[in-house]
Amino acid sequence: MPYPARATPTTTPNKIPRIAITTGEPAGIGPDLVLLLSKKDWPVQLVAIGDPDMLARRARALGITASIRPYSREVPRAGSTAGIL
Repeated sequence: MPYPARATPTTTPNKIPRIAITTGEPAGIGPDLVLLLSKKDWPVQLVAIGDPDMLARRARALGITASIRPYSREVPRAGSTAGIL
């Protein structure tokens, strides 16, 4: 039996991948890595899973400008824009 075709941008043009990233332990490197990822545009939707207040505090401490927005599955998928989580 053949395997079904994999979803690709050419077969599903309006389905941008959504990637969830956990921030991990607040005292660890995870929040810093998530914030560093947010400094760049991505062709996928990055969703940070963690305490938004902690991320905002850490961003200020690192001197990173980041707008932390709550996740809603009702918002259409779009690629991630630099500076927005």
